[in-house]
Amino acid sequence: MDSHNYYKDQGYAIVRNVVDSKIIDSYLNCVDLAVSDSLNYVWTQDTHTYEKLSYNKDGLIELSIQNPHTYPWRKDLRNKVADIICHEKVIEALNKVTNNFSEKGAWQSMYFDKSTGTLGHQDSYYLDTEPYGGVTGIWFALEDIEMDAGPFYVIPESHKEGPFFNSNCKERYGDHDEYTAKLSKYEEQNKNKIKPMLVKKGDIVIWSSTTVHGALNAKSNKASRKSLTAHYFPIDSKLKFHDRMPKLNVPKGKNVPVMGFPSEMDATKEKIKLVLKVLSQSLFGKKPSLEMRRTK
Repeated sequence: MDSHNYYKDQGYAIVRNVVDSKIIDSYLNCVDLAVSDSLNYVWTQDTHTYEKLSYNKDGLIELSIQNPHTYPWRKDLRNKVADIICHEKVIEALNKVTNNFSEKGAWQSMYFDKSTGTLGHQDSYYLDTEPYGGVTGIWFALEDIEMDAGPFYVIPESHKEGPFFNSNCKERYGDHDEYTAKLSKYEEQNKNKIKPMLVKKGDIVIWSSTTVHGALNAKSNKASRKSLTAHYFPIDSKLKFHDRMPKLNVPKGKNVPVMGFPSEMDATKEKIKLVLKVLSQSLFGKKPSLEMRRTK
């Protein structure tokens, strides 16, 4: 079965040796430099709070970074993310697997130094096209992935039923707790079908917006699971929750427009906004929202 038919049948596909190790190492070196910077606050994907980049006692970044491609403090890090998620071999693999050769844009990236134990979910609840199904996710292995590290996983064939648990909630994510509870129950009922992605450095996993996926808890606190995630959509599509297409910028030397990729002026403005938001959080506090972490 070729990659497209496998993807169509299973809801995901693995493509081997897509991203060169030198590109990956260059990005990881920039992450290390960012941790050593005095100003390095980020918005976290797992707790949805502003946190300072730091290594824990095991030498790992505890929390995941949402949208590292917009990271305002280091231009080199933003560009290194773009080197990976906009690479021509990545887009070629995406087009071949999905059999969709329309021009793509990139939307929402995430970086994980270690597994945060993400609950099973469908991307379509959070970001998709209208009608659903136009968004495709790619998970990038930045090192060899072992079972102890809490690997990314999919539930094969879960995409075939379309979006699960649609409600009549009018507020965006207003039923999120209900949604995650139902998905957790679905995952428990289908736990024997869970497919951990034990792939090698440079491999990618491509999945459909309605494929249930997540990340298992790490079995060891010392186990790293360095990886990136990005999502892609046809730029001529209507995006869910958007009345009009958000601003897209093409990183220098690339051919893929990326949502939120900042110009130099945008990055400067974002630095100021981040400082103010961090100060506000420290003064008034902020409770995590859209909880996506599984229990230990």
